[in-house]
Amino acid sequence: MKQTLIILLLLLSTNSLLACMSASQNRLFPLGQTSKGLCAVEAHLFRTELREKNNEGVEMKPAWHGISYFKIYDKNYKAIFSEILDTIKLFKQQHYDSIITKTLVKGLALAKIYPDFVVAKLTSMTFCNYQERCSKAQLLFDTVNNKISISLSGKIKYNVGVLSDSTSIASNILDYYGGFDDADLSAKGFKGNLYINSIRQFQIGNKKLTIVHIGCGQNYEEGDPPKKEYTPEFAFTDINDSVFEEPVLHHGHGFDFYIWE
Repeated sequence: MKQTLIILLLLLSTNSLLACMSASQNRLFPLGQTSKGLCAVEAHLFRTELREKNNEGVEMKPAWHGISYFKIYDKNYKAIFSEILDTIKLFKQQHYDSIITKTLVKGLALAKIYPDFVVAKLTSMTFCNYQERCSKAQLLFDTVNNKISISLSGKIKYNVGVLSDSTSIASNILDYYGGFDDADLSAKGFKGNLYINSIRQFQIGNKKLTIVHIGCGQNYEEGDPPKKEYTPEFAFTDINDSVFEEPVLHHGHGFDFYIWE
């Protein structure tokens, strides 16, 4: 009986460890534009753990896997073209940039087939650090009309309509909340649970494109640094080098939302 109890406790502990790093991100890496719409690489990524042996025993390391697409979006956030680029096998988090860059390069090659393709150029990047409001963007919750929108620098409101579409890039967050029997997917239910992280701004021809990462997850633990907006140390101008690892909250889920200004 004692031996059975020990085995059961070990199994419960193992399952807890295996779930401790679970997260997902649906990332959008803009490439540029054609007359058909916005060209982008979209990666649906899931985080889990890999076991690594060391002198002290076994250590759990974060690892990602998923699937990537080349997509063309119209102005209404509808994918009018979609092609699978890669089924991304499990890789260590330390290789994130190099692995995702490889799939981005494939997508860029497809975009360049279009004769009127105009490449995107990054103009600014900042991290709101998972807050509802920072200097460049703010999440707004209209609980009367059940709408969630984003305003950029206090200007026009842009409806985040993808949060009501289970087939959209926000599907991972909808699946996460929809998995609970008492899930409240209204604007009121999302308030206090959704936050803004990275904000990227691009120039494509004479148009301005902003990509806002919206995410949920468990808040920082006590002792962690306070939430402050910051500018990353890295910067890129070449679209070939535009991949970066989006920070994720504990058990976090997030997606990229684009805005034409």
